[in-house]
Amino acid sequence: MASPATSLSPPTQPSTPSSQPQAQQQQRALLLTTASALGISAHSFIHSYTLASSLFAVTIATPGGGPLHFPETDANSRRWLDDFLAKPAAVPVAVESLDLTLFAALLIPGGAGTITDLPHNAAVAHLAMAFDRDKKLICAVGLGVSVLCASALLGNKGADWQFAGRCMTAVSQTKRWCNFVRRRPVSILRLVVVVRRI
Repeated sequence: MASPATSLSPPTQPSTPSSQPQAQQQQRALLLTTASALGISAHSFIHSYTLASSLFAVTIATPGGGPLHFPETDANSRRWLDDFLAKPAAVPVAVESLDLTLFAALLIPGGAGTITDLPHNAAVAHLAMAFDRDKKLICAVGLGVSVLCASALLGNKGADWQFAGRCMTAVSQTKRWCNFVRRRPVSILRLVVVVRRI
């Protein structure tokens, strides 16, 4: 049933976009993650997506629109992921095809695969620099901080790193992390050097 205010609105004065309630114009967040078979941390992804989707319409993107991989899950995260992955929203779009002006925030969950493809991707480097330039929210979790190294790894050798002088957190140099690095290609070791300089 229409409210009195609605039924009395004159048809000659349609509402304009500026008069629409802000709640109807939900902002969008980009959840950027790896397409590597080494995968994403299930817990990092679930927490990132759950938090973001409470405030934003979330779009998931990977290099080339590759599929999501979750190599380590427990019973609870597996149930959540089984339900989530059956939805259309779980299909990633290619980071190379994104219109970055549509997004107000960038989230990057962690996971072992994150340091294998994201920091070495030119589209990811452009994305990180664009979000920073436009002063948009960037939230990187664990190894997701490696995305911020993309501009340094792919930029001009003598140029200043875009995120120089910033405070940020990353993974600690734990025994588990060091063992992981020793089993990986030289390209990843190059990234670790950059992360340690932060």
